[in-house]
Amino acid sequence: MPLLENLGQKGRSRPTMSLSSVWLWFSLSIVASVLYAIPALQQAFASPYVIQDDARQHVAWMQRFVDPSLFPGDLSADYFQSVAPWAYTLFYRLGAIAGIDPITFSKVLPILLLAISSAYAFGIFQKLLPLPWASFLGVLILNKLVWLQDDLISATPVAFAYPLLLAALYYLLSESVIPFVIAIALLGQTYPQCALVVAGVLVLRLGSWQQGQVSLASRREIVLSLAGLGAIALALLPYVLIPSPYDPVVSSAEARTMFAFSPEGWSSFFNPNPWQFWFCGQRSGMLPPEWCKRIEYNSLWSMLPQFALALSLPWLLRSPQRFPLAEQIMTKIWILPQLLLVSFTLFFVAHALIFDLHLPNRYTEHTIRIVMAIALTLSLVLILHSLIQFLRRQHYAIAFIALTILGTALVLYPEVVQGYSLRQINYVQGNFPKIYEFLRSQPRDSLLASLSDEVNNLPTFAQQSILVGGQGYALPYHKGYFEDVTRRSEALIQAQYSPDLEDVKAFIREFDIDFWLLERDAFEREYVKQDAWLKQYPPLDQNVLDALEQGNIPALASLEESCSLLQERRLILLDGQCLLDQD
Repeated sequence: MPLLENLGQKGRSRPTMSLSSVWLWFSLSIVASVLYAIPALQQAFASPYVIQDDARQHVAWMQRFVDPSLFPGDLSADYFQSVAPWAYTLFYRLGAIAGIDPITFSKVLPILLLAISSAYAFGIFQKLLPLPWASFLGVLILNKLVWLQDDLISATPVAFAYPLLLAALYYLLSESVIPFVIAIALLGQTYPQCALVVAGVLVLRLGSWQQGQVSLASRREIVLSLAGLGAIALALLPYVLIPSPYDPVVSSAEARTMFAFSPEGWSSFFNPNPWQFWFCGQRSGMLPPEWCKRIEYNSLWSMLPQFALALSLPWLLRSPQRFPLAEQIMTKIWILPQLLLVSFTLFFVAHALIFDLHLPNRYTEHTIRIVMAIALTLSLVLILHSLIQFLRRQHYAIAFIALTILGTALVLYPEVVQGYSLRQINYVQGNFPKIYEFLRSQPRDSLLASLSDEVNNLPTFAQQSILVGGQGYALPYHKGYFEDVTRRSEALIQAQYSPDLEDVKAFIREFDIDFWLLERDAFEREYVKQDAWLKQYPPLDQNVLDALEQGNIPALASLEESCSLLQERRLILLDGQCLLDQD
């Protein structure tokens, strides 16, 4: 049994396997990764009206690549286009040139990114310990951890973080200058936070620790580090030199006074609970958010064996007598503590410079997942190797069964004990095809106003400009954008619930509204109490509720039938011109 013979050999020599075996396990890694993603692909193409949640903001505007007349003067489309990284935009533009519309491209792109991530992850594991079956196991574990969050499936800039960061780490371990420079430059122009993490690692590589003293690294390592730092500097230069039309960035003092950053806000950041703020905040905390969700729902215990194995790696490496393969791993394992050190350093720097370096969590969550996968895999391999050395004296079959059971249990354990898939996809299903088709047939310069959460889907499914969007659209980081979003949202709330028809008409004239999309229950008190959008704009939400409880009837409530263009399920589409013509 060649696999067991290689696994069971002494640790003083690097384990070797044939090239054909490497290609076999590599191919299995790619196939397994793609197969794991097929359910997501099936869901993505189950209906023409399906889109990933975050792609509604970051991808919808790219329909301009196919039809430049779309979204003329659209505030949200212009904003998300302005903040989109250059290389990220280029991928979609190339897809459009090839005849693939951006929405379709966003559904198939994650499969390609997943395959690339798996390929480079396999290569990294091979650099650390050339056991192809172990690299295969590592790829499975990494995919499992990545799929706990919807980053990669979103096809937004963060989706590129994994393939490009893994590519950069692979070429760094390989000391391949040109491929490394290309990978790190692309990373800087798609997800700059991870590029800064690699930059920190390169700075650490300029020196070396030998016999208790710090000295300069080898000439080759210095050349590689300086080339990488130069590439990162050039990639990040546009962020520094080219101002955003929506600057300035909100300051820490300003953000602390804004409801959007409060615990109840759509972009919650500041939290009086230290655990939530420093560890579990989706934007402020250092841990991957999905880990904290399992703490919150008391299901973290299902992953405790994995955490325990990963955290045991330093102890395993210090015990080469018990775990002989530890001697072979030590040569390049430095990449793990360096990644963590730089990530946590940048995390605290980002906190100190809120929000100039964007969100602190973005510097730790991705590297923690990668380090976790690598540490978990290496720990498992060390333990299995030691176990099989002990068992091989008795019978190979026992060793093989032990390896199979432990490896399979580790990969499948959380799903088996919890009884559900850990894939996080967050696809949004559009349920109003008649409205989408009608709006798609209207002039491109039409503008629609709505407080319904369905408005977030209209740029994607109806290719229609909206006055203002809800959660996901109302990002508060750039004052030039968010102040306009707030002004429009507050004006829309006041007009929709005003008992005076003249207020409605004034709003329509000010913003040149062509269509108004209403929820059937929009004027019910219980609806207003529960509406997430209204809650983002206190005290307007309470003012609206008080007015309804006092018996004030909004002017729009009496025009739902007379100015209706189309009704579908819970939605009513009103004609803006009809509203203006009312007496």
